[in-house]
Amino acid sequence: MALTLGRVGAVPAFVLLWQSPGAAAAAAATGLFVAAAVTDFLDGYLSRRWHVTSDFGAFLDPVADKLMVTAALVLLTASSGQASPLCTLCAMTILGREIAMSALREWAAGAGPAARASVAVGWAGKLKTTVQLVALSTLCLARVPGTSPRLFQAGTALLAAAAFLTLWSVAEYFILIWPYLIGRRCPKTGAGLDR
Repeated sequence: MALTLGRVGAVPAFVLLWQSPGAAAAAAATGLFVAAAVTDFLDGYLSRRWHVTSDFGAFLDPVADKLMVTAALVLLTASSGQASPLCTLCAMTILGREIAMSALREWAAGAGPAARASVAVGWAGKLKTTVQLVALSTLCLARVPGTSPRLFQAGTALLAAAAFLTLWSVAEYFILIWPYLIGRRCPKTGAGLDR
C-alpha cells in the first residue's frame, strides 16, 4: 500500500521535474519514472508473496499506474521537438484503450462474477504494461542532454510495440466478454440463454 501511495504522490513531482529546465531535472524525472515502474512490479510481487491484499489497494494500484503513464504520455506528446506523429498516435491508442477498458470493467463489475472474470488481467495486458513502462522510461532518458538520438528511436519503437500489444489485449478482452455484452450468456451466471 505504501508503495502504491508513493507512486500516486510521485506524479506531480514527475510533472514538475519534466517541465523544469536543465539536464539535472530531466535526469531526475527519468529516475523518478523508473523508480515508479520498479515499485509497480515490486508492489505486485510482494502482495502475492506475502498474501497481503485489500480492496482499497486493488482499486488504487491500477489508478496509480494509469496516472503516471498518462502523465508521461501527455507530457511526451506536448513537448516541443520531442513528440513525433508516431508517438502521438501510440499515445492516443494507449489512452483510448485505457478509457475503453475502464468502461468495460465497470460494466462487468455489475454484470456478475462470470462477466467480471472475463476481463481479469491476462498475460497480454501484463506484457503490454511491461513494454509500455520500458518504452516510456527510454523516452524519458532520451530527453537528458547528451544521450544518443538512437535512444529516442528505440523508445519510439518500443512505444509502437506497446500500442500494438494494447490493441491485441483489448481485442482479447472484447472477444471474451462479447457473449455477455450481446446477451448470449446470462450476466449473473455465465450460463447460455435459450433462444
